[in-house]
Amino acid sequence: MRTPWGRSHPHPDDWCQVPGCSRKATREYHVLYECGGEDGGGENLVRVCATHLLILRRGWVRVRGRAPGQLRWELGVRKGRPPLQVFEPPARRGPT
Repeated sequence: MRTPWGRSHPHPDDWCQVPGCSRKATREYHVLYECGGEDGGGENLVRVCATHLLILRRGWVRVRGRAPGQLRWELGVRKGRPPLQVFEPPARRGPT
């Protein structure tokens, strides 16, 4: 998004969505791999930086759920052991 003076304002989607990361998002990652041509649209895509894309592909970070607000992140995934840190999606509130 650009201002009339040509400077850009950061948009929330411009930043890596991995918890704790402050890098610009330059890549998209499919939460659920779809080989049938259907990618699930925006609910299946998260925007990440190049570093976290590599880490996601290597399996050291896992993401599950629906983008943007119902994602469960597991950081520091190790074979046969629990992840080092887990970020749960916020609890859904019922009707008030």
